[in-house]
Amino acid sequence: MPTKKLSCFDDPIHYPGLTVHQPYAGLMRLAAMGFLGKDLEIRSRRIHYRGPLIIVASQRVDPEAYVRVQAQLVATGIMRQAFFNDHCGTPLCGKAVAVFHVVDCRPMTDDDHQRAFVSRGFGTSGQYAWVAAEIAAIDPFNSTGAQGFSRVSRDRVNAAIKMSTTRAKRDAKWKELAEKKDEALCNCGERFPKHIAEFMNNKSVTHACKCGVVFVVRRNKFVPKDAPPNVEVVSGP
Repeated sequence: MPTKKLSCFDDPIHYPGLTVHQPYAGLMRLAAMGFLGKDLEIRSRRIHYRGPLIIVASQRVDPEAYVRVQAQLVATGIMRQAFFNDHCGTPLCGKAVAVFHVVDCRPMTDDDHQRAFVSRGFGTSGQYAWVAAEIAAIDPFNSTGAQGFSRVSRDRVNAAIKMSTTRAKRDAKWKELAEKKDEALCNCGERFPKHIAEFMNNKSVTHACKCGVVFVVRRNKFVPKDAPPNVEVVSGP
């Protein structure tokens, strides 16, 4: 009688692998390295498995997602363009990049958009958040992805692990970003994040408010472009 083939979740010599489009796979690796990255995977199906899931970057970069995430991380000065390209672009396509330790699966909420790096237009109804505890970065190696789950050598992964982050460390990183955000308020009520001011400081760059007022930065603070030199802040929050 033929032996029943073990599923990828019970295979003693392989870990289950999940193929993820770029930039999302790279964002998970960045989260493992201590940068702002993705530590929630949003899917339309539940996952009952708990344990290490190997993230494999697909051969395809999602152009719309790439531009949107680039605006979130590069245009705001959080990350340099070359570093973003190396991790979220084509260099990692077709490679195993991270170990995502699944500890929970729950319905997606509105609060998940930021950490999952999905747009607000991405609805929550019928979507599930796969939650990671530890995420480990691995030295990328070629891996054949597949629709659904694949198999990735345990020995190859274990030998390639470089560093990891806990959920608590990633929570602290997101909290740090949130504390930087409230810096200046336009008279129309539009708020400008502090990290954008820091990015623009000492550069001939302008920032247009939604109301049409154009701002520049002086000493890390937003001021209207046509304001007298002694005006240093827009207004207090």
